[in-house]
Amino acid sequence: MEADIQVSAEDVTRTVSEAGNRKIDLALFASLLAATVFAFAGFWAATARVWFHEESYSYGVLVPAVSVYLLWRRRRALMALQQAPWTPGLALLALGCVLRVMGERGDILWVSGAGFILVLIGAAAFLWGKAHARIVAMPLAFLIFMVPLPSYALAMVSWQLQTGATTFSADLLRRMGILVFQDGNFLVLPGYTLAVKEACSGTRYVFALMALAGVLGLSSRYHWMLRVVLLALAPIVALLLNVIRIVGTGFAAYLWGAEAAQGLLHATWAVVLFLLGTALLVGARNLLQWLTSKSVSPSY
Repeated sequence: MEADIQVSAEDVTRTVSEAGNRKIDLALFASLLAATVFAFAGFWAATARVWFHEESYSYGVLVPAVSVYLLWRRRRALMALQQAPWTPGLALLALGCVLRVMGERGDILWVSGAGFILVLIGAAAFLWGKAHARIVAMPLAFLIFMVPLPSYALAMVSWQLQTGATTFSADLLRRMGILVFQDGNFLVLPGYTLAVKEACSGTRYVFALMALAGVLGLSSRYHWMLRVVLLALAPIVALLLNVIRIVGTGFAAYLWGAEAAQGLLHATWAVVLFLLGTALLVGARNLLQWLTSKSVSPSY
């Protein structure tokens, strides 16, 4: 009887202690979250302005919600782990703060975004342990897709895509028997000049499809190799889609005149091709999953 009473007393003490620890953890988490929101408020405001004013990053508004969803899918794995706070996690948190200062001084949102992600991962490691941080690291790293590239990097990527798509498209049109003369990023066809402008460079396809590849790779416990291959395929698919769009527009103008290459048809091409790109990535994901299911083990 006394032994039972002693065991019960120990259980009560342990339960009270665990409840107290949870309250302390929640208080620390709330404090860190409040400090993070305050420190990165300017970053979020600047990033949101880009989402609503730059078409290439208009998808960015969905990225935080997708990141939360990916974390939610891992909730059971997180709840099954024992808390083992890892003090070196503070180093990641501190590094994130340093990157935030550097990004603010250099006016580079991407650096501040990387800092924000490191702060969250470091806080998870410090409060709950390395195992917890490992599970949340990739869904949090997915947030990098919402952050705009520096303007010079975006211009370089856009120019390469623009010139590459123009050259490939001109070659395909010639193979189709259409007389075309390439002048920089202009394709001169009989009766129509097709300008491959910066807005038509395909950067929207690249960023949106890379984000989609990240979602497909992180939505289940696929091996990291599959995720890397999917990310590598995304810009290739984007370039292919843009070439199809340019060639299709040029072919329509050749057959039916300049009016056929503008207006509703031009806008419809963008939607249809993005759906095609989505289908191609999903198909590639399924194929890669089938190929790797028997040879490699899954990972978070």
